Amino acid sequence: MKSDSDILFVRIKNIALQNPQRDEEFKELVREQIPGSEFHHVFTSTLGLKSTDLLGVAVRHEEHSKNQTNRDWLIEQIPGAIRNLIMYVVKLKKQINQLKKELNNERKSIK
Repeated sequence: MKSDSDILFVRIKNIALQNPQRDEEFKELVREQIPGSEFHHVFTSTLGLKSTDLLGVAVRHEEHSKNQTNRDWLIEQIPGAIRNLIMYVVKLKKQINQLKKELNNERKSIK
């Protein structure tokens, strides 16, 4: 019988594989957390299809190679992947708000 963690992992992995978004900006933001790190797709890949970039963490090369298929280690990375996604959404939201502010100021100066 599968554990709750395994069931949750598989369910999120299915979503991550159905939405294989690529985002180099996100990956760079994540890698900046650990200098010299590699980006790791927490929900790995299936048949050559990588899961979404938006659920990843920064790891050292040794961890990346050693733990690629270690389900327990991957499950431990889920909170970090969610944290990174939230951090990115907050960053993008700030950028959008700044652009809106600039646009409003531009519109006011035209009048």
